[in-house]
Amino acid sequence: MISGYGFNGSSPDQGTILVGLKPLSERSGASHSSFAIADRLSAKLSQLSSGMARIGQPPAVPGFSAQGGFYFQFNDLSGNYSFNELDQQAQSLIKAG
Repeated sequence: MISGYGFNGSSPDQGTILVGLKPLSERSGASHSSFAIADRLSAKLSQLSSGMARIGQPPAVPGFSAQGGFYFQFNDLSGNYSFNELDQQAQSLIKAG
């Protein structure tokens, strides 16, 4: 739990809890997806009368988009390549699959 931190800002009466789930290989079936688990937990938490709790899905993994694809970023740290040369490198990598 991260005390004092919430998505509405910081204050002593807020907190954030990050929960990890079992690996997908140990959670078979749609009822064990992260969305189904979040829906069940949201239903229970909505009954709280003395506070408010919200469930959110985790952000995308760095390097992967929210749609399930991925991206690469090419950086010329040496300063020796032109934009066109970097583009050629990128196109070669994409073609290689």
